[in-house]
Amino acid sequence: MALHPSTIVMALLTAIPFGLAVKDTITGTGSLDVPRGEVPEEEASAESSNRAIREYEEQRDADAAKLRAAIEKLIPAEKGVIALPGYELGRALPDSSPDREQLEAMRTDVTPVTSDGTLKSLTIAFPQQRSNEAVCELVSQRLDEWGTPSRTYLDGASRRHYTTTEPHQRVTFVEPEGTGRCELVIENFVDVPSFITKTEESVIPLWAVGKSDTKLVGHLGANAFADARQIRWTELGVGEGLGETELHARVVKGKIVTITAKFQASEATIGALVEKLSADFGEPTKTDPVMWKKAKLFIATLDDTAGTYQLVVGAPLPEEE
Repeated sequence: MALHPSTIVMALLTAIPFGLAVKDTITGTGSLDVPRGEVPEEEASAESSNRAIREYEEQRDADAAKLRAAIEKLIPAEKGVIALPGYELGRALPDSSPDREQLEAMRTDVTPVTSDGTLKSLTIAFPQQRSNEAVCELVSQRLDEWGTPSRTYLDGASRRHYTTTEPHQRVTFVEPEGTGRCELVIENFVDVPSFITKTEESVIPLWAVGKSDTKLVGHLGANAFADARQIRWTELGVGEGLGETELHARVVKGKIVTITAKFQASEATIGALVEKLSADFGEPTKTDPVMWKKAKLFIATLDDTAGTYQLVVGAPLPEEE
């Protein structure tokens, strides 16, 4: 059967483009389309890697934002109380965990010191780095907003001291050398005027020297450890410092003959203490230990670098030993 001329023309028109496409592909001048939905292995691997990097960076930035928010929540912009829910000085620790999300964001270790189940002091330890953020630097910058602190040092560890008014607490920022961490220590404390007075409210009981040991034990109550030769107890620290005041009364034939207090304090606090004692007992000797002979009282420096001091009231004075 003979084909109509128009049919032959249409067949040629259809075959020519197809033939050209095959020619271009063979000679390398044409493109070979990849079926839709398929990606070369190299491109898929690169895209997967880029996606993983983006996800990591997004998570890192989110963690860093949580960290900064947690530190801002913990430390108020103006000098005030360190706010860690569930940890309140002078109260019992909670049965359930405090703000766990805040703690996890900061990756902190919390060490509460308790007495009879009551929180006496709190240490919050931070890592140096977290989510590419310098955690200790963030804490330090936040505290810098509180003003210029007093400083002391112990074994290469820098200590910066801050005090609050309501409630009466002190905050010490400690940077131990070579540990890869920093710490906030939160404690209650007493002011210099309440530390040593002639009244029974005094932290160091001047009134007890020469009195019976039973009277002092009765005054101290459960806080005292006593036997026939001594009475030991602890009280709050004074002013800008770290830790409690350790007290020891020496007993001879049922009478208190000497009371010794060991404590840590900044130079500013020691200066204020010397001024207070000078106002009460007159000018001291210009020696170390500094002595008020008529009051049979002296302050000795135990360690300059640590800001550790010893205050002794009663006999004997150092020159009499």
